[in-house]
Amino acid sequence: MKDNENNAATKKRFVDVDAIEKVIAELPLLARQGKIGIVNIQRALKCGFPAAAKIYDLIKDKSRIKIEKNIFELDAKRQMLYLEQLINDALPDSGYAPDEVYERLHAEMTVIGELGMAADFLFAQSIAEILRELSDIPCFVGIGCCSLVAYTIGITGTELDPIEHGLIFERGFREGRKPEMPFSFCVPEEILPEFMGRMNKIYGEALLCKHDGGLVLSVGDTSVTVLDSIEPLQNSYRSFEESIDASGVAVFQEDYMRIMHYAAGYDYTEADRIRRMIGKRKIQEIMNCRRDFVRKAAHSISYIESQRLFTELQYKMNHVCCKAYALSVKTVLDAYFPC
Repeated sequence: MKDNENNAATKKRFVDVDAIEKVIAELPLLARQGKIGIVNIQRALKCGFPAAAKIYDLIKDKSRIKIEKNIFELDAKRQMLYLEQLINDALPDSGYAPDEVYERLHAEMTVIGELGMAADFLFAQSIAEILRELSDIPCFVGIGCCSLVAYTIGITGTELDPIEHGLIFERGFREGRKPEMPFSFCVPEEILPEFMGRMNKIYGEALLCKHDGGLVLSVGDTSVTVLDSIEPLQNSYRSFEESIDASGVAVFQEDYMRIMHYAAGYDYTEADRIRRMIGKRKIQEIMNCRRDFVRKAAHSISYIESQRLFTELQYKMNHVCCKAYALSVKTVLDAYFPC
């Protein structure tokens, strides 16, 4: 009797493998490439990243298609391709029609490709997928929530819609330089062991090291910070509150970038460059920025008003915080302290 049960289980296992392989092989892209990875499995079966990893383990010894363990064994071009696949699959559930967000998604993907950050997004997405299975508490922290790509594929959670909150992608991701740790997650201590167990199953033993009260998960050339305590977030939020004007109105760096955009016609990449230039406090460079701002703002405001406005930018921009980061921290703290 027991042998019959084992034979039946073995037979079902082979049926499952054949069915899974058939679904994957039907994708034209994969048929041309002749190989699959966990992301392909996820897309083909429309399942979560952890489930895709389990299916990978099931078929790796039986499939006739070449299997690759994870996204870090792939070249940058195919990482970008997988990221595009995730976006296309997730868009119907994002609340936005493709034509509403196409321009912004295209612009973000262009920068992500130039910075070589597709793997960072795929890695963060897999972490977010695991955490959603383990806890329903918002856990994302970081300037990465300014990205519509990150929101669409589920990295930042439903609470951090960058369009709804007026977040600017260029504030976190600028041309020519990869941001440091744009994606972080606050993982409650009680689920940390199970979370790490799942991470190691998918990616092998991730490189761990201490980092400001938390951990750094490093796989390939990408890293993500994991905080096991909310204390650093509480300290950050206290500094945010101290930076709010005496009037009680919160003003953020993104607001001043938007002022530069509308008053002088700068795109947000240039507005962020000026923001960073002002932060360096180099007098000659700031004077050059002032002259350029006044010249470009002449079509919309007076000379005196443009001078006054730039002076306000110069002296206040260094004393306000990044809205994307502040919003992500507030979302996590509100979940822990709803009152």
